[in-house]
Formats: sequence, C-alpha cells, structure tokens
Amino acid sequence: MKNTAKFGTLTQGLGVLLLLLVCFASVLIIAFAPETVTTAYIIMILAMDVGILLGFLYRPSLATIVCGVISCVWVSYKLYMYYAQGVVLIITDYFMIPLPMLGALSAALFQNSLRQINSENSILRQQVEDLVLVDEATGLYNLRALYRDLPMMIRYGERNHLAICLMILQPRYEQELRGMLSYRQYTELRQRMATLVQDNVRIEDRVYSLNDSGMLGIVLTTDEKDSSYVRARLLNAFATTKVFEGILEQNVHLNLRIACKEYNKEYGNDMMHYKQVVESELAYDV
Repeated sequence: MKNTAKFGTLTQGLGVLLLLLVCFASVLIIAFAPETVTTAYIIMILAMDVGILLGFLYRPSLATIVCGVISCVWVSYKLYMYYAQGVVLIITDYFMIPLPMLGALSAALFQNSLRQINSENSILRQQVEDLVLVDEATGLYNLRALYRDLPMMIRYGERNHLAICLMILQPRYEQELRGMLSYRQYTELRQRMATLVQDNVRIEDRVYSLNDSGMLGIVLTTDEKDSSYVRARLLNAFATTKVFEGILEQNVHLNLRIACKEYNKEYGNDMMHYKQVVESELAYDV
C-alpha cells in the first residue's frame, strides 16, 4: 500500500512537471518564432490548453483525442501551406507537433495518480466502516458490536450458570420527535439518552446503540424476572430527570418503550432472530 502511494505521488509529480515543461516550451516557441507565424502558434497553443484542461478536469482520454486532433490539424495545415503556397517549414513548426500530446500525457499521468489515490481511499473507507464498532454520535458500541458480543455473553452465562437477557429501549413517538427536533438536537437527545441509560445500569451490563433513531440495547446478566427492576429503574430515571431540558419543550416528555427477553436454547446461534423477537415485543409495551 505504501509503495502504491509513493508511486501515485511520483506519477502525480511527473504529470505536473511535464505540464510545466510544456508551458515553458510554448513560451519559448512563441518567443523565437517569426512574427508571421506567431498568430497561428497562439491559436494552436490556446486550443491545446483547452484540451489539456479537459484532461485535468474530466478524462485523460478526452484530452488525448482533442490534442491528437490538434496535432493532426497542425500537420495538415503546414503540409498544405508547404505544397500549396510554398511556405517553408521552420524548426519551431516541428516542435509544435508533439507539444499537444505531451500536454495530454501530463494530464493522463496526473489523473492516473488521482484514480489510484481515490481507489485506495475508497478501499480504506470501506475497511474502516466494516471494522468500526462504535456509534459516532453516542460513543456506545453499535449493532455490529452487539452481534459480536451477544454470543460471547451467552457462552459466558452458560459457563457460569447465569441467565442472559437482551433489553431494547426505544423512544415512544420517535417519528414525532424526529420531526419536531433538528438533526443537531436529535443527536444531542440520543447522546443524553445514552448517558442516562449507562448511569442507571450496572458496569457489567453492556449498552449498545442499535440505530440512529435512538434505539438502545442492553445485555443483562440476569433473568427476565429480575430485569423488571432494571426496567423500573430506567422508567423512573427518564420520568424524573431534567437532563433533556434545553432540547425538549416543557410540555414534551420523553417516554420509553421497553422490551426484554431472556435467551433460551431455542434461539440457537441465530442472534438476529433473537433480537427481532425482543424488538417485536416493543409493540406490546403500550
């Protein structure tokens, strides 16, 4: 990866250097050319610059086509002037022939390095997204981490004869809250929810952010009967806290739907099914 990056940087530098050489050569050609052909040179160089610019902005192949056409037109024009009117070719006429193609080559080198860099960035971005286990807004572990940790917690519970429960919390009237609050306010609401939940569960109970709508998951090392105490503590905390002041209006309260199911062997290793069963219980929490 490092060698590819170095090669891309080198190619990009060569492209810029070649472009500078083409510009320098163009200035020298116009400076030493006779006044009778200066206008033709300027027109050709301007057309060449347009082709090179297209290559840098869009596609190098487009610059190659345009600059190739310019070179062909220039050669055809000079041959016509030589055979039809007897105009003698001068040395600067020959230098003008490869100049457009050199400009197209500089654009191709530059764009090729950019494609390599963009391709590497896309791969790295995808790898990072695949490996990220933390929700950016709340700082909690995300859904991917839940599916990673849940089987480990279940095996831990089986070894130590502990029950494992998955509890899911969701703001009641979530759609209305999202419509009423700005994106920044709703993100802050999720952050304060996460903090409040973490403050009201045990250290060994793991809290997860399941989506960007405020749904939270808690893996509890307790049975379903004793999870009711956690439920009551959370409901009381959300009912009495003033942590949401400044986000919600005075007459708007954040209520929760809470569902909890104890893991049993019927779910097997299908953690997605287990989560869906718990999530479906939210509809009955009225």
